[in-house]
Amino acid sequence: MNHSGFIFKRTIISLAFIFLCQPIVIQAEAAVITFLPRLSVEEEYTSNFFLTRDREEDDFSTIVTPGFVTQLQGKMSSIAFYYDPAYHYYSDHTEYNGWSHSAGLTGTHRAAKNTTIDFVNSFLYTSEPSVTPNTVATYMGESSTTESSVTRPAPSFDSGPTHISGSSGATSSFDSIGSQDTQILNRDISLRRSRETYYTNNANLGLTRQFGINDSMHLDYTYTILENDDPGIDDNQSHSPSILFSYWFVPNQWRVETGGAYTRGLYDGLSDDFNSWQADVEIFRQFDRHIEGLIRYSHSSISFDGDTEDYQVYNPSIGIRYITQEGTNIHVSVGYYVQDRKISEDDSGFIVNCDLEKSWSYRQASIQLSGSSGYDLSYLDAANLGFRLYYGAGINAQYRFTRHTTGYLFSSYQWDDYPSDPSSAGEDREDHNLEYGLGFSYRALSWLSTRIQGSTRLVKSSIHVSDPDDDPDFVDNRVLLGITISPSQPYRY
Repeated sequence: MNHSGFIFKRTIISLAFIFLCQPIVIQAEAAVITFLPRLSVEEEYTSNFFLTRDREEDDFSTIVTPGFVTQLQGKMSSIAFYYDPAYHYYSDHTEYNGWSHSAGLTGTHRAAKNTTIDFVNSFLYTSEPSVTPNTVATYMGESSTTESSVTRPAPSFDSGPTHISGSSGATSSFDSIGSQDTQILNRDISLRRSRETYYTNNANLGLTRQFGINDSMHLDYTYTILENDDPGIDDNQSHSPSILFSYWFVPNQWRVETGGAYTRGLYDGLSDDFNSWQADVEIFRQFDRHIEGLIRYSHSSISFDGDTEDYQVYNPSIGIRYITQEGTNIHVSVGYYVQDRKISEDDSGFIVNCDLEKSWSYRQASIQLSGSSGYDLSYLDAANLGFRLYYGAGINAQYRFTRHTTGYLFSSYQWDDYPSDPSSAGEDREDHNLEYGLGFSYRALSWLSTRIQGSTRLVKSSIHVSDPDDDPDFVDNRVLLGITISPSQPYRY
């Protein structure tokens, strides 16, 4: 990363930190400080250390993770910080022994009665190519894993095309009792397999202004960094401002949501820098308190500084939205997309844009079902595969056998189609990612919990490669045993 990039990163973090802390310092006598330390020790077996198709090598790893999360809560503002360093010790592949670091800073400030400013910064330094949760205990919704955090995008439009995708690769995180939070909605699954160290930093600053009863405007700015020790993966950074506007022009009957986003992507490597624009307009007709009809038009455009082919995407659609307060959110629209390429033949077809969340709660059990589909522009990650159509679904179920023992199972599947992938020799590239597993957690004491979990991840791609080492297909089976020590309640000052 060039010197100006580092200066910019430090500047935005420092300014946001000072801005968010200032009102708390002024009201220090009313502020509350909480601190929650945690320590986890995990033993994990993997059947495919290098995530290859034919030359599988297994290994055992011991992961020791001391960490903490702290929060400063004021009358009008709050700020929280977590840090989880983890040491990875491998039985066979000892040359990869070393530290990973996961940290995050979040803050919010009520600048006025109807105006809120939020800031989020997440940092990850690791050599782990795939998700391996290494800290079971969580607090305030934060979870530590050895894979990169989900890049917080600019405000996405309901069930429409998402913003430029960054380095995520996230699949799932676990709460304090080991139950899994299925995060399968529009996952940008990067097929990173290299064991070389890399780090990501994602900073986001947003302002939300509410006017009227239900009308609002949101301004957003995101800055991302991806640095890789692997010379075969391009480093990058991006700048992305955006705006989202929601307005009821006929109260309780008609409303419009419209917005736009711009992304400047910069690479330190062979990939071409790019400019991307996205605009969305949605008109909603409310039929009752739970059901709305909608008409949408989405437009995306991307242009490159080099020889990479420019293109635009047009996507009109029509659908419905159904929301209740009982854990149900269904947003579905059906439309037609056209990828208008500057030189090569265009690509087009019908598309379903969908966001689905449904949960059921029982006395001793709970079930969560989620799904998502649509398109986005997949750049700024390890693969940079471009325009992507995706369809995914997942399920997570828990059952509490006793007061201290809980069982859980999870499964998710995502299909990704890359019509413009340059490595596919003119053919559509299709990737399939399936994950499933089950586990049990046991809270022996209020400050001590254990869990055991087995999982399988299967990746299959239609891409044809001449070198077997470049084949993205693999199957990875994992078994994990973990112990976490953490107070049942945070310390308060």
